[in-house]
Amino acid sequence: MNIYLISNLSKAGALPAIESVCERLLEHGCTVYARSAEGFCYPDGIQDTDDQSVCRDCDAIICIGGDGTIIDGAHCSAKYGVPVLGINVGRLGFLAQVEPRQIGSALDRLLAGEYTVEERFGLSLQCGEYHVPFALNDVVFTKPMMTNIIDLSILCDEKEMSSYAADGLILSTPTGSTAYSLSAGGPVVDPLMQTISVVPICPHSISVRPAVISAVRRLTISCREEMVLIIDGRERIQIPAGEPVFVVRSESKARFISLGEYEFFEILSKKLIQRG
Repeated sequence: MNIYLISNLSKAGALPAIESVCERLLEHGCTVYARSAEGFCYPDGIQDTDDQSVCRDCDAIICIGGDGTIIDGAHCSAKYGVPVLGINVGRLGFLAQVEPRQIGSALDRLLAGEYTVEERFGLSLQCGEYHVPFALNDVVFTKPMMTNIIDLSILCDEKEMSSYAADGLILSTPTGSTAYSLSAGGPVVDPLMQTISVVPICPHSISVRPAVISAVRRLTISCREEMVLIIDGRERIQIPAGEPVFVVRSESKARFISLGEYEFFEILSKKLIQRG
């Protein structure tokens, strides 16, 4: 089995988890590729690579870190169709199926083919010539630095949906409903549903509330001022004043390995207790 390993070395607990994963995979005769990290050497037998296209020849992606690391793996999954298994060494890890103490048994089941694959849809956006093919969690529209508010206009299927002044707006998938959207007062959405949550950030009117719409719809967001888009917390795009941004369901999907031990709402209840 060919495995692509993505790790967040800044996380406490990452190093022993990496050692445990590499040892187990090599014992089973796997070919393991790992994303190169400056100043860090993986154990002997692990092939360093800077090329994500190695995913074309891999059977699975294993991510060791928090949700941000797993989102990195999900973007590779959406591009190359390779399923992702997340091992949580972060604080919460809503997207992770495996905790460090479960690494051995989880990898044994992975290598034995004792798992299922869940598909998660993402968002795609177009703004002028700029195209983002996939966002797993959310697209955030926010104000540039030193700006008080932005005046947003939202069209749904070319018909007016809402307009208001706010600190920003979150368009969230069900997968992202437990991330920034939840902190901003958005609903938790079952990841099996095909919906987009439209969640205002600190709107300047008490009548403005989050909405949930079908993912088959097309949203158009525009603003009289310059604004900033943040894609999955990992990419920032400056949008000129008045430039419309079109958001639809992506044609790509991320694929997640499920070992069947923890269902979404079981993970959710435990993680929300940790979050407080």
